[in-house]
Amino acid sequence: MRCAIAFCLGFLVLASAATARIPESTNEPVDTDKALQWRDGKTLRLPVSGATLKAPAPVRQLVGRDAARVWAAVSGGPAPAGIEALLHDPRTGEMVIFQNLGRGYVRFDDWDTLDLDAILRSVAEIAEAGNSRRRRAGLPGIHVVGWLEPPTLDRSTNSVRWAIEASSDHGLPVISSMALVFGRGGFEKLIWGGNVMFASRGNLLKIGQANFAFPVGGRYTDYQVGDRLSEYGIASTIAAILRMKEPVE
Repeated sequence: MRCAIAFCLGFLVLASAATARIPESTNEPVDTDKALQWRDGKTLRLPVSGATLKAPAPVRQLVGRDAARVWAAVSGGPAPAGIEALLHDPRTGEMVIFQNLGRGYVRFDDWDTLDLDAILRSVAEIAEAGNSRRRRAGLPGIHVVGWLEPPTLDRSTNSVRWAIEASSDHGLPVISSMALVFGRGGFEKLIWGGNVMFASRGNLLKIGQANFAFPVGGRYTDYQVGDRLSEYGIASTIAAILRMKEPVE
């Protein structure tokens, strides 16, 4: 049985609202030619980051090209580089997509320069600027309301999570929720999608964070003097992602 998922991919939430149908069976194809190879209860080795990803039952897993195929199917465009895994909870319809980004160690020393008000204004302007295009495509406009959860740095896990609340032209709530997990040579972006009634719980995003681990030697705490440094600090990394750019110099 397929499960309908009303969702948006990361900040694509504010670019288009879509309804996707995710096959629940390895025998149920995304298209007429190929089937998704679902994994259940496995410890996956992710193809880009080399990280491991687990998931408790009944959360289901996709890895590599299958995850990229789902992105393409639900977003209507090709998957960006670095898409390497997906978690899907058939009970709630939530999903989390994993994308590896960056080519260097991201320093945290500019965290205090993060201007949340300025970033939110920029995000709102980007959303409004795209509304005429969305309406021409038959999609409702999107209007940013504010931070549902402002970016919060957890130094114990070297991660950041946030959520933005928006509304459609029809007054329906729209949520964009995301997390970044930092490693020695870059970071993993976790992109939540699902029904807004589950967004405040953030359960699947938390599960994804808790069960994702960079390999030994690739963790943030494995940094050594002389390692390549990202030209972006953590504040500019977050600002770039929220402004729909990818800091992957």
